[in-house]
Order: sequence, then C-alpha cells, then structure tokens
Amino acid sequence: MVREWDPRTASSAEIASLLATLNAVLAADLPQDPPWREASLREYLAEVMPGERRISWIAQAEPTDPGDTGAVIGQVHVLLLGDIGVLEVLVHPSARRTGLGRDLVLRAARRVYQEGFQSIGVEVVGDTPAVGFYEALGFTREYVETRSVLDLTAVDWAELAEMATGIGAGYQLEFFPGGPPD
Repeated sequence: MVREWDPRTASSAEIASLLATLNAVLAADLPQDPPWREASLREYLAEVMPGERRISWIAQAEPTDPGDTGAVIGQVHVLLLGDIGVLEVLVHPSARRTGLGRDLVLRAARRVYQEGFQSIGVEVVGDTPAVGFYEALGFTREYVETRSVLDLTAVDWAELAEMATGIGAGYQLEFFPGGPPD
C-alpha cells in the first residue's frame, strides 16, 4: 500500500520502520556511510527552507498481524523549490525489482506536474543501483558532484584545534574599513 504521508505527524513506529529501511539501503549501497538516527530522520524529512515545500509518500508491506500497519518498505519525497521538483526515493533492498520504485517515482512525478512544475531532478550517488534505475526511467545526467565523508573517529582533534586557531601558511589577515575591495 502506498499513501501520502507527513513526517511531522507520523507515528514513532512509522519513523522507526522508515529508519530501518533507510539504514538497510545504506548498508547495501553505501556501507561506508554512518547509519541515521530516528530524531535526525524526522527533522530532515519535515524541515524546509522558506519558499520550499516537501510532499512525501510511503509504501508499506502487507500487515502480518491484526493491528499491525505493515513495515515501511519504500518512501519518496519531492522537494519543490524554484522551478524544479527534486526527488529522493528509497526502496528496501528486499523489495527492489518489484516495480515499487517506479510506482513511487510515478506518483511523485504526477504530483509535481499537477503542481505546475515542468521538470524533476534527482541526486544520485555514483556506483549505486540508483544510477541505472533513474537512467531506465529516462533521467539524464546533468552534472557530477564529488561527495566526501569524514570519519569523525579518525580525526586528530588536537591537531584540528591547533589549525583552527592559527593562520595557515601563505595567508595574512587584513582589515578594510567599510568592507573588502571588489
């Protein structure tokens, strides 16, 4: 079952289930990334900048017990900003290649079009299954970004503090009354 969903009013159980799916996707596709935490996920999905809107849908598995709502096995949200809608889709690795991802993209694309937008975009990490998935749907690569991750357990905090308090070699500080020149 796929339904429109608001992370601000979602139950803790839905957020926890979505978190489990997100972390399963990360473990499969980006094992070097740290797992998400529940508080961070709700905040990420609920907050937008002024002038932006976010619309979300979740896909749930068939309930296994009476009273169970079914595990979240997929999610799509679209961030409407400026003149484009930007999609983020995730599908649990066990539910991939079932058409669920296509269904989620179709729902979001249809809504973006109904909202008056002419294009949608996605941000995809290279060397993940998402690249081929979006290309199969007709998305074309516009540009490539470099993504860097810092492992905070490997940081030399004393050295970093020393660097932060000094001026790097080759630089000098100058004061310009009224601001720096063009």
